[in-house]
Amino acid sequence: MRKLILLIFIIVGIVTANLKAQPGIGCLRNLDGLLYTQQNVLGYYELLGIKYPTTSTACPRVVLGAKTGNKCQFTALGPLNDEYNYVLYTPTGPVQCDLDHYAYGAVFIAGFFVFRRMRKV
Repeated sequence: MRKLILLIFIIVGIVTANLKAQPGIGCLRNLDGLLYTQQNVLGYYELLGIKYPTTSTACPRVVLGAKTGNKCQFTALGPLNDEYNYVLYTPTGPVQCDLDHYAYGAVFIAGFFVFRRMRKV
C-alpha cells in the first residue's frame, strides 16, 4: 500500500510540473543557435532582448517544441529563421533544469536505500 501511495505522489508531481510549464514562442537564430523570445511592436524579434541557449548543459535554457510554421526575422530585410514553441527550464521553476550526473547517482543511492527499507517493513 505504501508503494502505491508513493507512486501516486510521484506521478502527481510530474504531471503538476508539466502543467505548470512555462511555454512560449521564440525565434531560433541560425547564426548563434540561441532562441530569442521578445518581439518589438513591429513583430520583429529583439536581438537585445531575452535569449536562451538550447544546449542541455546550460541553465536556464529552453527546450524546443514544434515549429509554428511561421518564419521570423530580426529586421525587415534580415534572413528568415524558424519560429518554435518552447518550454523554459530554470533552476527553480516549474520545469527545472536537468540534474547533473552526480545528482542522478545520489538519487539512485537514496532510492535504493528507501526501497530496501520499504521491503523490510
